[in-house]
Amino acid sequence: MRCRKTASARLLAGVQAYQQEPGGTGGHRKAVGAVQRDHAPGFSEATADAERGVELMYDERGREIRLLEVDAAAAARHDPDVAAGLASLYGDRHVRIRDAMSAAHDPDTAAWLVGVVTAGIGMKESTGPPPPDSERVRATLLAVVRGV
Repeated sequence: MRCRKTASARLLAGVQAYQQEPGGTGGHRKAVGAVQRDHAPGFSEATADAERGVELMYDERGREIRLLEVDAAAAARHDPDVAAGLASLYGDRHVRIRDAMSAAHDPDTAAWLVGVVTAGIGMKESTGPPPPDSERVRATLLAVVRGV
C-alpha cells in the first residue's frame, strides 16, 4: 500500500507540475507524456470554438493525461492528499471550462458535463475498447455541448 501511495503522490505531483510549466517543459514532460488539454497553447482560442473544444476532449495528444488521471483517481480513494490534489486540479479546470462556456444556458452544469465526459473517455481508454469513428464522436459531442 505504501508503494502505491508514494507512486500515486508522485503521479499527481507530476501532473500538477507539468500543468504549471509553460509548454510542459522539463523533467515532468516525460512523466506526463502529453500536452495537457486545458493548458495547451491555443486552449483559450479552442474554447471559443465549440468544435475545437470538443476535439480536445478526446484528442490523442491528451490520452496519456487522461490515463494518468484514471490512475490518480483510483489512488485518491485511499489517499486524502491525492484526493485533495485532484479536487484542486479539477476545480481549476471546471472554472476555466465554465468561463469558456459562459454563453450556455447553464454554464456550471455544462462544464460539469464536459468534465464527466472527458473523464469517462479516459476510463474507456484505460480499459481498451476502441472508440467509435472520431467523426461520429465529434458530431455526437457537439450536439450534446450545443444542447446545454
